[in-house]
Amino acid sequence: MMSRPAKGLYLFDTFRVDPAERILFKGNREVPLTPKVFDTLLVLLENSNHVLTKKELMRQVWPDSFVEENNLAQNISILRKALGQSERGEHYIQTVPKRGYRFVADVSTTGGDEEAMVGDWLIAHVASLQGLGEVAHRYASSALDICRDALWLPSVAQ
Repeated sequence: MMSRPAKGLYLFDTFRVDPAERILFKGNREVPLTPKVFDTLLVLLENSNHVLTKKELMRQVWPDSFVEENNLAQNISILRKALGQSERGEHYIQTVPKRGYRFVADVSTTGGDEEAMVGDWLIAHVASLQGLGEVAHRYASSALDICRDALWLPSVAQ
């Protein structure tokens, strides 16, 4: 089970989730989410690659309320629309029949160190641009080199 970063972010594909500020970004664009939908995303991220039962999800998202399964199903539907599909054409949230849901993307966290957070974000964006052709890759690689030098970040295999 992945713990919530104290000051850091969750990173997956081109997404960044800031739990402290309660913001989801896709690239540099904020993706608006209602508070309970954001809570649902956080619980899924905290338990990335583990199946969560519907009851467990509902208990964590609505700890002091009685809600029906359709509230959870609606949140999952909204999240799927907000996140879209991965580069492999899959949803980030998998339905596990008769069991619950699982967040299937590779999720990493940053520890709150600003330089590392910027570096992780840049690396994720360079990786996302690599399929756009040689000019975009050269531009992104140059930008990463400049930022790495400015922040004294370790080199990344390209």
